[in-house]
This record gives sequence, C-alpha cells and structure tokens, in this order.
Amino acid sequence: MTTTVITAPPLAALTTPFNPPSSSSCASIFDVTRIKLLFNDSEQIVTALVSNAADPRFAACQPTGWAGRFSFSPAVCPSAWTYYELSQTVVQIITEGKASSTYSTAYCCASGFTPQVSLRSFAIPTIDVPCVGTLSSGQPPITARLNPTDDSGGASTTIVTQGAVVHQAWHVSWAESDTSTLSPSLPALTSSKYLGSWVPGQTVAPGEGDRPSEYNDLGWGSIMNFIMIGIPIIGVVILASAIGCCIWCRKERRRERRARGLTMAGEGEVVGPDAK
Repeated sequence: MTTTVITAPPLAALTTPFNPPSSSSCASIFDVTRIKLLFNDSEQIVTALVSNAADPRFAACQPTGWAGRFSFSPAVCPSAWTYYELSQTVVQIITEGKASSTYSTAYCCASGFTPQVSLRSFAIPTIDVPCVGTLSSGQPPITARLNPTDDSGGASTTIVTQGAVVHQAWHVSWAESDTSTLSPSLPALTSSKYLGSWVPGQTVAPGEGDRPSEYNDLGWGSIMNFIMIGIPIIGVVILASAIGCCIWCRKERRRERRARGLTMAGEGEVVGPDAK
C-alpha cells in the first residue's frame, strides 16, 4: 500500500462504464510519430499511432467532467476495457487540515492494450502512463495526422494499416463505501492484495493476489532469501572459523613446546627418546 497526497480539485465520477462515441471523428484522433518502446529488455524506436489529447476534437469524445484529466473517482473503467494493477493506496486529501482515506485503484486500457507503467519518460508529453497495442493488417485502417516534425511530403493525414498504437491509460479509484454505487461490481481489495489484471465478470479465487501485508526496503523475497540461505551460510562460516581457530591454537602450542625443547637442549640437557 502506498500513500498519495492530493491537493487538486475533486475528480469526476464515473459510476457506470463510459461508452466512447462511435463517430469516425473520435476513432481517428491520432498522430503518427516515432517513440521508444521496450522490446525484449531493449529500447527500440518505432513508428506509432499516438492518441492526440491536444486535438480540439478530443474533448468531445470524453466523458462529462473530463477537464483534461484521465483520473476519475469514484469510477469504473470504460466499457470493454481491462483493469490493470489493482491495489489499495492511502490518499491524504488536503482541504481544511488533513484527512486520510483508503482507496482501491487501477489503471484502465482499451481491449488489446497493456499499460507500460515503467515508461515514465514517454516521448509524448500529453501521455503519462501509455497503453500500448498493435494495429494489424486484418483490422480496419486508421486515418492519422502526420506529426509536424516528420517529413509529411505535403500531406496532412495518412492511412495506417499496421503498427504500434498508443493511448493514455485511465486511472480510476474508489473507496469501500462507493462499491454499492458502482457497476459492475469490483473485486474486494485489501492492503495485502494485488491483482495484475482483471475484467468485469472474472472471479477472483480466495487467496489470489495475496501478498505479505508488511514490506520494507529489502522486500519480502530478499528477507526470505536471507532467512533460508543467508543465515545457514553465516552459521557454516562461524563454525568453520571456530574450527580453524582451534587448529591454529593447537599448532601454536606445538611450536611453543618444540621451541622450549630446543632451548633446553642448547643448555646441555638431552631431550627426546635418547635421554638416559
């Protein structure tokens, strides 16, 4: 569970799934540009269709109260979208003094898209957390505006039939007291539960997503590795050191006895088995 401080105005509520308008203008608000994406643990520059929130037509395709923000509360994801990274967070709402509330939160991506939360330095300033999908040759083509920084050859738009497609992830949150007003019903989350993804109607099995309730900077896995591997190794090292110390002490005592015997022999005494 994390703690988030909010000083911004209240977020718009979406208690039922938003259905984006089906008009062709809403389906074509994309720019063609080049971005960096992570493939097989390496960054590659690709040509992509990127949802353009700065387009004057974009606001008309968003829910009431959008106001340029992709966060809603209390809220559910748009129709047919997938919930990602469902967890709980403590939110301090600063109004008159301080008040803390616990909220469940999730990212929303359109069907066929997945969030790339690690891409915080995304190339498009209007996109914070990108949802990335793929347009294949078997899908309807998208008419997109050519990025002004690219060589458009004098054309303002182009028809794209395949490639990467990116849109801004939505962020929704809800308190436990909000659940009775939301449709569809959302999974019950606790501070120790995390779900990587979820779709409406999916059953969450008992214990699914459960994790240790307390964490520290080392992380639970590191602690368990230390307990199960580190402590036995330390014990073996201590035992080996103790044995080595005993052997060293015995050798030192033998050296001292031999040294004393040689000294006595040098003074005229006979030592050893030939002594008479």
